[in-house]
Amino acid sequence: MDGFLKAIIDKLPGWSFHAFAVMIAIGIGLYFYKTFFLQKKFNQLVEDVLKRDDRIKEFQQKIDFLSAEKNKKEIIASQVTSTIANVSQFVEALNNLRRLDSPQLIFRESTNLLIRILNVLSSDIKSASGGRHRCGIWLRTDHVLVLNFTSAGFPISYNGHRQLHMDRSIAGRCLRKQSVIICPDVTKDEDYEKNEDSKSPYKSLICIPFENWGVLTIDGLEPMSDECRLIGELYATIIQGIMDEYVKALVHQQNQEHIMKEGEVI
Repeated sequence: MDGFLKAIIDKLPGWSFHAFAVMIAIGIGLYFYKTFFLQKKFNQLVEDVLKRDDRIKEFQQKIDFLSAEKNKKEIIASQVTSTIANVSQFVEALNNLRRLDSPQLIFRESTNLLIRILNVLSSDIKSASGGRHRCGIWLRTDHVLVLNFTSAGFPISYNGHRQLHMDRSIAGRCLRKQSVIICPDVTKDEDYEKNEDSKSPYKSLICIPFENWGVLTIDGLEPMSDECRLIGELYATIIQGIMDEYVKALVHQQNQEHIMKEGEVI
């Protein structure tokens, strides 16, 4: 067999070896080209898959973001709905209060109404599960603010006794400047003075002034949003109307007590 192949090869012309060499070279070239082409196609396919995964991740992130925004809007809508319903009731209660003739009855009803509205406000301001808030009304007396009305969350001993200095407190700055203050962390405020007797976990604060005589404060565990500020300002307008009736009744009551004392002296 080997001899037969050798005889055939010997009879081949010389140019045939060059032809074989060219064919082999072409074959090797085609092999490498095809291998390179297939590798390139494979790499392109892998790159396309990775890009598709990146796009899927990007779409998923957008979906998550939109879902979070949707939940946020639903919470705000729920807040607004609850606030509108409660505010409507308090506006009606304020109108009923103004129809009363007895100063003693006005004083008692306005006091109860202020405490109710502070408790409802501390609930309406809540925007997340587990959130907790408390609200207070501070009235100005000379150079101090005295806590006169409170929602649940304040120690009972604070009523009528807890004081803030007008020049060294966030609420005092709010009243002096006649501007709403939103403080995400009171401990970082220049006017913050730690109450050594308090173990309160509240750190966030919104202060809303009442003309030149008082401040509404809203305490929170976490920083509060602009929606919370707007709800606080809405309630503040009603509180101011109730406070006007309260002050009138209080002045009348004090005048009556003064007249009675003068009569006893005479």
